[in-house]
Amino acid sequence: MLRHHDVPAHALMLEMTETAVLQRPELAARVLRPLRDAGVLVALDDFGTGYSSLSYLLGVDVDVPKVDRSFVAGLGAGSSSDGSATAGRVVVEAMVGMVDGLDLGLVAEGVETAAELVDLRQLGVRHAQGYRLARPGPAEATTRLLQAASVALGRPLLGDSSQAAVPGARGNDGAVAR
Repeated sequence: MLRHHDVPAHALMLEMTETAVLQRPELAARVLRPLRDAGVLVALDDFGTGYSSLSYLLGVDVDVPKVDRSFVAGLGAGSSSDGSATAGRVVVEAMVGMVDGLDLGLVAEGVETAAELVDLRQLGVRHAQGYRLARPGPAEATTRLLQAASVALGRPLLGDSSQAAVPGARGNDGAVAR
């Protein structure tokens, strides 16, 4: 299907929830292996929210763990009375170190405030998603947004198989969206 639509494999990223991987890790690895061999990227959604085992990052051959909103919420707001912002910061900081050491990408999910985005940048998180950056929308609107971003950045984000526009893609050194 990728060839039929002239889409490079590295431009496709499949997301699996941590829970799905935990339930049947051998099956997940077996299903994903041929896709990964073809160059398709794999993201592990909600990383750190289940009974996670770091070994899944190696056994399932994930490209991009996605830091769950529960760790992002409250970053940039200083210490909360229950310590959650501080704990979230420590978890995100540890994840950044881990993925850097494993040469993986990392996406922070659920970024809703400018302060969270600033804190994530300071922690070394280069990719983020959430309402602060863009609301979900129809495919046509997303295409227009990416085309406008291509012009603003002076480089193609669509239709160029030599430059991936997704975090964790081999050779992509993108930055957190503004």
